[in-house]
Amino acid sequence: MLQRLLLTCLIALIPLAGCSTITGEHGYGFRPDYVVEQDQRIARTLWQRINDNQSLATGHINVDVYNTRVLLTGQVPDAASKQQAARLARDVEAVHDVRNELSVAANTSTGQRLHDTWLTSKIRTRMAASENIDADRIRVTTENGVVYLMGLVRHDEAETAIGIVRDVDGVQRIVKVFEYI
Repeated sequence: MLQRLLLTCLIALIPLAGCSTITGEHGYGFRPDYVVEQDQRIARTLWQRINDNQSLATGHINVDVYNTRVLLTGQVPDAASKQQAARLARDVEAVHDVRNELSVAANTSTGQRLHDTWLTSKIRTRMAASENIDADRIRVTTENGVVYLMGLVRHDEAETAIGIVRDVDGVQRIVKVFEYI
């Protein structure tokens, strides 16, 4: 059963391969290439700093960067580690905002991570099918059943995205990390 779920998740992710940073092609909300490159540089730098920090090595930390805004999700062993991760993020050049959503808890299981991947795929697919939003400008991250939404959106697009996520079974909570335009 677990192998089948894993295979299904991997197949669902094939269309998303290479889409860690997604930009719209034209119009409002467009991120120029230099901003996308800056986001990638911020993510690489922060990952390196987290990996070099022994106190964070036992945690499970996800780093998402969109328009120089950092989102930290996952689990760390204690409050000091959570604060340390946020400090590392704030100290990276060009970071304008840090949203620290790390939980002080045991790391999630492989089964939970597969379920989170499945939820993200399901949500992305439904957003892509919607005519009311440009799903390419919304990043979806799921951690332990909590869905985080990032991107450059109008208020009506945000509400549409939230409505789509609400209709997906298995979502525990929705956290908006949008930048409104």
